[in-house]
Amino acid sequence: MTPTEDMEAHSNDTAHTSTCKDVDHFGHNLTLKESYSQGLDWDNDPVNPYNWSLAHKFLQVVMISSAGLTASLGVSIVSPAHQELMKEFGVSSTQAVLPLSLYVWALGLGPIVGGPLSETVGRYPVFIGAMLFGALFTMGAGFCHSFAGVCILRFLAGFCYGPTLSISAGTINETFRPPDRAIPATLFILMPFLGPGLGFVLPS
Repeated sequence: MTPTEDMEAHSNDTAHTSTCKDVDHFGHNLTLKESYSQGLDWDNDPVNPYNWSLAHKFLQVVMISSAGLTASLGVSIVSPAHQELMKEFGVSSTQAVLPLSLYVWALGLGPIVGGPLSETVGRYPVFIGAMLFGALFTMGAGFCHSFAGVCILRFLAGFCYGPTLSISAGTINETFRPPDRAIPATLFILMPFLGPGLGFVLPS
């Protein structure tokens, strides 16, 4: 074999190894060339949320509905303590409404940050962070001994819980195909309306 032929054989071997086999989501062996030319069939990929089992899909609905109920529950749960806030902190009736008003205001501000953030880092981290910090700020407000502290912590709790109400619709759209969205969307939408009613009754 001449040096030229030897170099060509080595080049062919290198080209062969450079198209080493890759594995797609289905476990199929694909060469790099095939994977680039054919692409992956996302519509039939088990990783695609549209292809999840019905139980797995409704588990997502239960989680986002629970988050929505928790967020809306905090709106009115402080209402029965109106008189106690006035006595405990020596504030007027108007001032005693601040913990509720600031919470509702913050619920509207939270999605401004949480919505775009969920498109960048994903829904799951935003949900976990929102529920974790929302719960911590809510607990802090319960143990706080100053009226200003209660107001600030309630505002922060509402700000953290706010994204759960805005990005849940996106979660439903990404999990269910259009003909199947009616029931899960109805279940989720019910929770934010149910929360304020329960929040007023439960502490009473």
